[in-house]
Amino acid sequence: MGGGKVYCDLYCPISGMYFTSMRSCAGVGDALVGGWTHSCGGLKGGGWCCRCFMIMDDDLLGWGVDEIAANPNLDFISKYINKEQDNELFQDFNKSPYSEVKIGSSYVDTNTLTITNKNSLSIMSFNIQSLPAKFNEFKDLICLLNTLNKSPDIICLQETWHISDPDLYDLDDYLPLHFNNRCNHKGGGAGIYVKKTLNYRPLINLTIFHEKIFESVVIEVTPHRGKKVIVGSLYRPGTPVPGLTFNEQFHCFADNLTNCLSTLSNISDNVFLCGDLNLDVLKLHENRFICEYID
Repeated sequence: MGGGKVYCDLYCPISGMYFTSMRSCAGVGDALVGGWTHSCGGLKGGGWCCRCFMIMDDDLLGWGVDEIAANPNLDFISKYINKEQDNELFQDFNKSPYSEVKIGSSYVDTNTLTITNKNSLSIMSFNIQSLPAKFNEFKDLICLLNTLNKSPDIICLQETWHISDPDLYDLDDYLPLHFNNRCNHKGGGAGIYVKKTLNYRPLINLTIFHEKIFESVVIEVTPHRGKKVIVGSLYRPGTPVPGLTFNEQFHCFADNLTNCLSTLSNISDNVFLCGDLNLDVLKLHENRFICEYID
C-alpha cells in the first residue's frame, strides 16, 4: 500500500458538515478543506470542526458545545492532553507556561452565571462587533441579568464601531458609555459601561488609541469598599495595516502594551485589563510573536 491513501469521513452534528480526511500509508495526515482542520490520529482520524470548534476523535466524538453546556466543569484541555501524551504538539504544551496554571473557563448561561461575592467588583468583557448593530440584543441581555440580580458592575466592550450619538446606547442602571471611536477607519473602538452606584474617572493620559494597532479606553473606579481599581478595555485588530508589515504592526502593538503595563504598574497594583487582542496564546511554540507577547 506504499504511497496509497486511506479515506475516512467524520460528521459534526452541530455544524452539520462532513469531513473527508486523507491519510497516506506513510502516516502523514492531510487536511481537506470545507470548514474543517484535521490532525490525523489513525485510520478514523481526528480533528476540529472550524464552525463550532467541536473535537472529532475516536474517544471524544460528540464532545462539543452541548456537552460543555451540560458539564460546565469539563476540563477539555487536560482531557485531550492526557489522551495525546505521545503527540509532540501536546508535549510542547506541557512545557509551556500554561502547564502550571489552572485554566478555568466554564461555560455559563444566564441561569448558571453566579456572582459569588457581592462586595467585590464584577466585570464582563466581550467583543460586540458593532454596538449600533447589536445594541437591542445587548440591552436585552443586560436587562435580563439585571432582573436576575446578576448584572456586572463594569462592562468592557471591544469593536464598538462608530458611535455618533452615545445617548442612543444608554443602559438602565448604568452611567453613559465611556468610549473611543476611530476617526480615519471603519470598525474598531473600545468602550466601558459603569453602574450608577459606582464613581469613576477617565484616565485620559493613560489611554492609548493608535488606530488599527492598539485601541483602548482606561478608567479608575472607586468601589464601595477597598482600594480604587483601574480598568481598561483593549482591542488589537487582526487585520493588516496599510503601509506596515505584520512584523512592524505587531511590534508597534507590543511597544504600546509594554508602555501601558509599565505605567499602570507604577500607579496601582489593582489593575484589570480586558480585551480582544486577536492572539492565539496556545500557539506559543508555533509563532514567535505569541512567544514575545507572553514574555
